[in-house]
Amino acid sequence: MARDKQTGARFNADWSQLTTMGSAPLLLEPVQATIKLTGAPPRRVRACDIYGVPRGESLKLSSSGFRIDGTHQAYYYYIER
Repeated sequence: MARDKQTGARFNADWSQLTTMGSAPLLLEPVQATIKLTGAPPRRVRACDIYGVPRGESLKLSSSGFRIDGTHQAYYYYIER
């Protein structure tokens, strides 16, 4: 995960102090990364729900791994080799 911020929260100019308390929903900045794996290439990678259960959708694979960018809105990924 990257940065998070409550909707409507406000900070001072140098972000050292919260000046206005926010509320739901919590906004999360997505992580953007290319995940490269050693060894056998993955056959399939699926995004998981918040409990770690794989969802039906599969991510696009490259020859050495896969890319995450927030599209699948997931914290966890299930890698099948």
